[in-house]
Amino acid sequence: MVCGKTPSTKVTEYYGDDVPFVTIPDMHGNVFATATQRKLSHAGAASQANKTLPPGTICVSCIATPGLIVVTTEESQTNQQINSVVLREPNQTYYWFWVFRNLGDEVRAGGSGGSVLTNLSTGRFSELRVLASTTELRRSYHSPVAALFERIRVNLRETDALAALRDTLLPKFLSGEIRIKDVETIMEEAL
Repeated sequence: MVCGKTPSTKVTEYYGDDVPFVTIPDMHGNVFATATQRKLSHAGAASQANKTLPPGTICVSCIATPGLIVVTTEESQTNQQINSVVLREPNQTYYWFWVFRNLGDEVRAGGSGGSVLTNLSTGRFSELRVLASTTELRRSYHSPVAALFERIRVNLRETDALAALRDTLLPKFLSGEIRIKDVETIMEEAL
């Protein structure tokens, strides 16, 4: 298990566009952490190398909005509000995704609550117990659902790419920098 950490924000070189930095807003309504609001530079990730998570890691929010779950799709890091479970066997990721997703109530109940925030400490998170099936059953569950999860991941990537394309082209269309006829001509020449 890895508890995340935020690199010093005073060192601007730690932030860039290299390593996804997962925070709670990136987790809402998502299965995968495909697009994060913030990214670290390689220097920022190296400043806390023991916090780097491999693809397929399960991230669980434990502070403020406890019980949110996402799976990393590439090497990533998280902030301190998130505890992450690095699996020994990646061919069980989706089994454990649902185990942790179904633990949401226990994660919320296990936290100490102030007037505003619930906080499940790393120690208390590591004490959560689950009844796990056999390794063979976990693997056999993973196999048929892996294709469904992969389709979700691919759809998310396509959505992110289309949103970026929209954000690039729409201002150019609105300002008159490019016109539909220009795009049609370019497409005809390309084909």
